Amino acid sequence: MKNRTIALLLSGVPGDGVEGTKTVRKEGGHVIAEQPESAIMPGMPAEAIRTGMVHDVLPLRLMNEAITKLVSAQPASR
Repeated sequence: MKNRTIALLLSGVPGDGVEGTKTVRKEGGHVIAEQPESAIMPGMPAEAIRTGMVHDVLPLRLMNEAITKLVSAQPASR
């Protein structure tokens, strides 16, 4: 992975976060979106998911575990 960035898309309005999602994915980062069904405002994660650029769609309660696994699996940058 060229980029160690991890982007989280949580509750928000449609349109927010989509360009950032595309950029992070294009640059080799990892994108996690909150499961729209568990989001207070599902518009932002739902729209990001529709772009096809999201790696994982998770309820908020599982994001910590996913981030921990990603960070543990990535070699430290120098």
